[in-house]
Amino acid sequence: LVLFDPMESKFLDHLVAHIMAESVTSRGHDSGIRLPFRVVAMRAVAIDAHGGLEQIRLRTDWPEPTAGPGQAVVTVKACGLNYLDIFVLQGMPGLPVTMPRIPGGDIAGVVHSVGSGVGRGWVGRRVLIDPHIKPGGALGEHANGGLCERIAIEAENLIHMPDAVTFEQAAALPIAYGTAYRMMITRG
Repeated sequence: LVLFDPMESKFLDHLVAHIMAESVTSRGHDSGIRLPFRVVAMRAVAIDAHGGLEQIRLRTDWPEPTAGPGQAVVTVKACGLNYLDIFVLQGMPGLPVTMPRIPGGDIAGVVHSVGSGVGRGWVGRRVLIDPHIKPGGALGEHANGGLCERIAIEAENLIHMPDAVTFEQAAALPIAYGTAYRMMITRG
């Protein structure tokens, strides 16, 4: 389990600097052009294709999600990575995964906005996201995960977090805890 805070991670800052340095080298230099409008994009770590670590890259142009009907957009504060993410990276026979894919199924954060049909009382709430998605599958595998700044998710996947639980603690629960529980209780 690896926990990642996309907003404060020094690792991400170093990764951005590395990618930007490569970009500047390939383009020559920064043109200094500043657009008079806000481009609605966010940072996200994405897997471009099945393979090794060379297939993972930081994207700074990933479209920022908006809440559709029955959905909420959550600002990610912590995201746990699990072995599932390695399966997605390396590929599993018989399990097609659409690429690029944002990994990370264990997500905790704060509700940023909600779509129609979702109570406005959710906005500003600290939440854990249930990674199980319908009709069947998991975030980070069958849909984009939380290794990004924001994620749109069905409101039924939101779980209110008590103030005493940190984002990191919550993001260590769903897939990691479920796997450990199944190993100890179901399998013995």
